[in-house]
Amino acid sequence: MNLKSITTLLLLTSIVLLAQTGYASWYGNKYQGKLTASGEPFNMYDYTAANRTFPLGTIVKVTNLKNNKSVKVRINDRGPTKKSRIIDLSYQAAKDIGLLEDGVATVKVEPLSKSTKINTPKRRDNSYLKGKKSNNHYFHSKLAKNSSSIKIQIGAFSSRENAKSFIESQRDSGYSMKIIEVRKSGKKLYKVVIVCNSSSIASRIIKSKRYLGAFILR
Repeated sequence: MNLKSITTLLLLTSIVLLAQTGYASWYGNKYQGKLTASGEPFNMYDYTAANRTFPLGTIVKVTNLKNNKSVKVRINDRGPTKKSRIIDLSYQAAKDIGLLEDGVATVKVEPLSKSTKINTPKRRDNSYLKGKKSNNHYFHSKLAKNSSSIKIQIGAFSSRENAKSFIESQRDSGYSMKIIEVRKSGKKLYKVVIVCNSSSIASRIIKSKRYLGAFILR
């Protein structure tokens, strides 16, 4: 790569990471459980968002310019589909900055360090899965019995950097996490797993509402 190419790349990167001002909207129950661009299932009670330009895994601060309320979210999806909007917030994030009633509001989006701690979700809900059959492997959880080392997959990403960013955002969980690199359809996939040594702990993690769609990795 020559000097001109490097300079162009650095310029484009700086543009992408600049603060953005524009319209924000939100999405919730309609997309609950569907896979995001990062490979993890969407949870409307997580502090996440969809954006077209920021790298996946980037932590951004979103401020509602109408009431000056702000929230920190992690970019884990691509969108919005409407070009007039710059970001789609999860239900919980939108609720925190008073966006639910208006539906759309003018916001300022500022990229922060990936190590910045984001909000801890107030509550989560996976009740929509009850009685619902899905072909997606995220929703099939069978507990492995009498296993000395149980791996529970809680996310999958197209790049190692995004997987690392996700682990960083979960550093207050108290669980030991690792990245497993696999190949799927000729492409690399980086799975984030929690390693535990007892079936009771594994069962508690799967049944909890912290990691929607967590399952035992065979």
